[in-house]
Amino acid sequence: MSFQAIFYPANVGISKLTGLIYGLVVDDSLNLVHFPEEQGGSADQELAVPFLAGMDRIEVEEALIKLKAAPIELEVEDYKVTNNGNSGIFLSLPRSARLKKVDISYEIPTSVDATKVRLVVRAATPSGAGFQDGVPLFASPDFGKPGDMYQPVLGGMTVASYGGNRRVVTLPSVLGNAWLIQLALGDEATGLQAQPIKPTVTRVVLDAAPRNLSVVLMTGDGEVLLWNNPETLFPDAGEQVVSFTPLAQRHLSAAIKKATGTELTLPVPLKFRSDSGGAIRITASSLKAEYVVQPFGEEPKTLRLGGDLTPLVLSAPAALRPKNSSMRLVVKLLGRELNGASSEPPLQAPTTGLRLGLERSLAAAADVAPLQGEAPGSLLDIASARVYVAVREDAEVVLEVRSDVAGVPGPVAAPPVVLQVAKDFSGWLEFELAKALKVVAGQAPLWLSMRANKGEVYWFSAGLGPGRSRVSTDRGETWGAPEPRLAPEGPLLVQLFHALKDPMPAPVIRLQNGAALVRENLFPGPVKTSEREYVLDFSALPGEVHAFLAGRAGQGRVSSTLQLFSRTVLDLTIENLDIKYDPFQAASGS
Repeated sequence: MSFQAIFYPANVGISKLTGLIYGLVVDDSLNLVHFPEEQGGSADQELAVPFLAGMDRIEVEEALIKLKAAPIELEVEDYKVTNNGNSGIFLSLPRSARLKKVDISYEIPTSVDATKVRLVVRAATPSGAGFQDGVPLFASPDFGKPGDMYQPVLGGMTVASYGGNRRVVTLPSVLGNAWLIQLALGDEATGLQAQPIKPTVTRVVLDAAPRNLSVVLMTGDGEVLLWNNPETLFPDAGEQVVSFTPLAQRHLSAAIKKATGTELTLPVPLKFRSDSGGAIRITASSLKAEYVVQPFGEEPKTLRLGGDLTPLVLSAPAALRPKNSSMRLVVKLLGRELNGASSEPPLQAPTTGLRLGLERSLAAAADVAPLQGEAPGSLLDIASARVYVAVREDAEVVLEVRSDVAGVPGPVAAPPVVLQVAKDFSGWLEFELAKALKVVAGQAPLWLSMRANKGEVYWFSAGLGPGRSRVSTDRGETWGAPEPRLAPEGPLLVQLFHALKDPMPAPVIRLQNGAALVRENLFPGPVKTSEREYVLDFSALPGEVHAFLAGRAGQGRVSSTLQLFSRTVLDLTIENLDIKYDPFQAASGS
């Protein structure tokens, strides 16, 4: 029996169903579908996988069952007994079946030696309004073996006496729809003489087999016939395969959308019907399926990376281990990169700094490193600058890039950049220069000065090491050092971005979980699709991400945050991110 699915009666108890889901119950009787009534009937069953909450969809690779008729004894009343003159009776059925047992009563006359009487069963066929008898099939007692290599002549049937005149005749499931039952005398099979004794039939038992057996999928829109065998399905017909993968996909896709989250299983409801009593055994069942979570929904997710830790928030079920995952990463380069002299941002949000406003300007020194492979004194183009600020009310800020004169801000080197900052903003604020500023790398720093035309702005510091900040109260005409008691512990947070030249190389995108490195480069070996675009198809997220999601506590979907970092400024689009879960393994974490 395959363990790729759970097969059970629709009315199974919750405790047993729970045991089946977790492998605590093994009950082979659940694989027997029984039609106990002579006229058949129906049986509601379910082929299912364990239900996992918080999933977006399910993908079915295979849905099938394999079945075969199971031998089962069934007492029937739909039979007819017809006298055969003075020599026995015809027992007939409305259709072909396998006769297993007949309870009969008869009395042997005193004029006949009872020890020499044999019960004989012969084949019979309908003929007009009656029957035509055929050759003897069985006799009890039989005539023994004619030789060591032969079976007993007319052997295979037993007659058991149950007191008085009652006997139970047991046959080897003989197939037919009519038989002649007689009492006879004779010492040889060819010399049997029928006796004028008429047995009375009180019970008929068949080796029952289902007739006109069908398997139906029960959907919200009605029934869908999956398989049908219009004749009687006997055990020797062998194993029958009922495959319904596309229909199972359609049904389960609809079912998962209607799930309330309290279900134990996600089932495919099946109804088995038979026009006669019998039983079938499910010899194998398969519902190969994977649950799928789309952390961003069906639409692509675009993130701006460059110089900062960018949150990657994944919405996925807690405490479930993914089986695998896939996605496509599309990178569009924006033509600039964090300069080598500008440090990466701190892991923790800064808490100290200086305040600027209408009457108070601040400036911070920013070193400029040469491009990779070039020497100090080489030229490069500064494309933008970033500062880490916060505002409580709407503000308008002005950034000026100034040259260095004897260690203090000098003349303005590029046109000012004005930005509107919304209330309660906190984070990196980028000022893109209208035209790239050509500077000499590796020598004097640039000074970034900032003032507010409206509101107050808090410019944060790194909180470590000495700072190089200056204060002006005359709109940048003169500059002085901040008061020692107000000066931050570290330099004000600034970053410079230099322009990149075509052709631009593929970026390095780091993935981390707080301070812990998850993957040094999440973007190895991409395909270049244009001058500034790269694409990478992922067969799976890093195993560390799967483990991280599996270790999350909670119920249902939770938000789990990782961080992405790139020195290159780019737009990262994540397409078709699918996280897949094995219904039988996800909850165990194995």
